Amino acid sequence: LIKKKLDKANNGSKIFIDQAVELLRKDIFSMQEVEDESNTMVVGALETTTNTIGYGLMLLAMFPEYQERAYEELLAMFPEGGAFDVTYANIQDMAYLDLIVNETMRLMAPGPLVARENTQDLQLSNGLVLPAGVQCVINMFALHRRKDIWGPDADKFNPDHFLPSNIEDKHPFAFIPFTKGVRSCIGKAILSGK
Repeated sequence: LIKKKLDKANNGSKIFIDQAVELLRKDIFSMQEVEDESNTMVVGALETTTNTIGYGLMLLAMFPEYQERAYEELLAMFPEGGAFDVTYANIQDMAYLDLIVNETMRLMAPGPLVARENTQDLQLSNGLVLPAGVQCVINMFALHRRKDIWGPDADKFNPDHFLPSNIEDKHPFAFIPFTKGVRSCIGKAILSGK
């Protein structure tokens, strides 16, 4: 993995700060914009991740039946117990872990409110037109708890909400902890690699 990263770096692949400095040198970003984007990346990467892990552990403690299922998945993967190394492949095989992480983010979205500005007029399905320049706020906290989408137990922690049979017919925007579109959170790409 480290060798791949070094090879990428040697082939001109740039990390965030390299790109930010380049945009600053080209006068595309001001120093204030570089600072703002850097702060956003640090807060986004650290605070949201630690909050999600903390909430996940809290929810598992509150609902021991799901904690037990997670424990059973670990025992099946590592039957000897004791000290063991967890590989990337092991993490990829933890299907129940995926359900837990998604359900945690559904109930405790890392960013419960997201604001976006329309770049063009947008007609909603009910006929209402939102003109360009209007700020729209998406309340993911409310969206992720809608009973018409998630069922009568929408307010309860239940990783089974994300079983393939339960999620496949849901609208693609029913679960958007990372938002959607060109400004979606980079955390989605990171989490997809677990």
